[in-house]
Amino acid sequence: MPVDHTYPLRKAILTYLKANAGVSALVADRIYPMKAPAGVKWPFIRYGAPLARGFEATGYDGSEHRITLHCFAHGETDTALLCAAVQEALKNNELPLEPRKLISMRWITTQILVDDADNDQFHGLMKYEVMTSE
Repeated sequence: MPVDHTYPLRKAILTYLKANAGVSALVADRIYPMKAPAGVKWPFIRYGAPLARGFEATGYDGSEHRITLHCFAHGETDTALLCAAVQEALKNNELPLEPRKLISMRWITTQILVDDADNDQFHGLMKYEVMTSE
């Protein structure tokens, strides 16, 4: 039977990124769920609205996820560096999801946008496809 791992996956990703030296060197502990606090100091990372669906296979019950991580920084270069640090941190598929299992985590795209042209604020959108199972 399909199982929704939306919340445990989000918790695992946020915990993992906060513990990663390369990411925390750039944002400290400013890594948030879907809503960052008002007046948050830049740079920071925010977990986007997840999209999940269940799947069943022989011996597996789990979920497929499309997630977006939002990286905010001053300057296009700093935003690109932050996105690269996130991608590096997540490339080994080592999320602490126990007792669940991470089947796969695949980076799909990164897009960097101007967030506020007047203040040199940029916004990186990183999309991932993730599969989890019981």
